[in-house]
Amino acid sequence: MKKFILTAIIGAIALLVILIGSAYYSFSTIIPTTKAINRDLAQYFSKVVTIPNGIEPPVQTFDQTIYQWEMETPQKEVVGVKLWHNTAFKKGEDTIKLTLEKEEKGDPSIFSKVLPAVVMDKGSLDVAQDSKQSSIDASAEASYKNFKVAERFQNDKATKLEWEFRKDNLPQNIKEEYKKLESLPLPIGFLYALHNYVVDALSSQ
Repeated sequence: MKKFILTAIIGAIALLVILIGSAYYSFSTIIPTTKAINRDLAQYFSKVVTIPNGIEPPVQTFDQTIYQWEMETPQKEVVGVKLWHNTAFKKGEDTIKLTLEKEEKGDPSIFSKVLPAVVMDKGSLDVAQDSKQSSIDASAEASYKNFKVAERFQNDKATKLEWEFRKDNLPQNIKEEYKKLESLPLPIGFLYALHNYVVDALSSQ
């Protein structure tokens, strides 16, 4: 009986040490690194899409990052815009897909009008504005693997645009940040979720 109790105590202490160590990794490395990746990706993607200053902070989860804002035409027409990308935080995820689309109830014509003010890559914009084209291959200047118009309204107005980027082609600073995540001893998803659990638990006190 004493041996069982001693084993249980040792097991509990070991579990506590693992949880404390995991929480330390989560707060000291995982969250700062994932935030840095999202920030640097936003800057890198500015070659393709302009994210306006002063908009609401993005919604960031382990799997994706979402930006939303409104664009206005010179005629004071307004349409909601959504820009999001997968994070590729998991080891083995080699591709990042960047998606620009109109809000669900937005007017396709207004969205089409604001595209020149949002899409910075000329090749992508030309394809989006030409209903006879749907995709182009890699651009050395913009560094994306490929681009396509994923959706058009009535086969005319582009309403959803998608770019694919390879992690291997990202700037060195971003690749180094990804390497930090890949070098950690525990699953990244667990550490990321642990941070959110701890924050939620403390905020509910």
